[in-house]
Amino acid sequence: QAYDAVYTVTLAAGAANSGDGAAIKDNLTYVANSPGEITNYGGEAFANAAEVLAAEGGDVNYIGASGQVDIDVSGEMSKGTAQTWKVLNGQIAPIETRDVDLAAESGDEVPTGELKRAEAPPAEPLVIGVIVTDDEIGTAIDNAAQMAADEINGAGGVFGLDVVLAVETITDASGAGTAASALIDAGAGVIVGPVAADTAGPALDEAKGASVPLLALSSAPELSALDGGGFLFRLTPSLALQMPVLANLALEAEKSTVCVVYANSTAGETLAAAFKKAMDFKEATVRASEAFDPASGDYAALLESCIG
Repeated sequence: QAYDAVYTVTLAAGAANSGDGAAIKDNLTYVANSPGEITNYGGEAFANAAEVLAAEGGDVNYIGASGQVDIDVSGEMSKGTAQTWKVLNGQIAPIETRDVDLAAESGDEVPTGELKRAEAPPAEPLVIGVIVTDDEIGTAIDNAAQMAADEINGAGGVFGLDVVLAVETITDASGAGTAASALIDAGAGVIVGPVAADTAGPALDEAKGASVPLLALSSAPELSALDGGGFLFRLTPSLALQMPVLANLALEAEKSTVCVVYANSTAGETLAAAFKKAMDFKEATVRASEAFDPASGDYAALLESCIG
């Protein structure tokens, strides 16, 4: 997803003819979503996409190494996959992998995007900020982003200039805001990362204040609760994409009336709401939703209350 984020951002900057954060934000859905000429990753594909975007009314639909990068009106990934499994003889047994399309499964709106293009390209290069953690995951993200930038630059870059990566490394959530601020000071028009939801919040505060979009790489449901002000995008499918699959499993088992049991947390509330949305869209019923404290262990009373 970090690799695809660099491609998506650079295509949006090319479409906008601008490295300004607000301009990139306005064109992300234009290059990521349908319609448009399908474009993939790699230097040759990027060069072809740049030619399409340079033409009058040119539009592309980026499909990356991680799959489709369709973004809904909330900045969330609208497509992904989920594996179903059952416990058989005390073991987790994978059953199948299902595709998820929130537009079809939950009625989410996936905008086509609108081209908003400056007349003249900037004289300065596009700077993409990257926030990584001081561990193997951070190293992998850094390497993936650099690989994408190298391929793009090998194909001519954007605005006739090489894309520049500015990377800030953090050890915990306390450094995320400072890292984002440093990247903005370095001229970043967009920030990719961080991974954890608790680090995304402080980084988002700085990015939103500077009108710089933040492309988070977290699947945590808590991310949906943040007020992004239109500047927060998620380039990793949320765990909430599992909820339409659960709704389908219930309906396939001819259980059209369901009670939901969820952990008493922001993540639990977000997942329960996503499940109810999918059920409502399918005209099925969530009769009750019961929150529980995972530390309590009183599941018998919980289930009795839910079922009763």
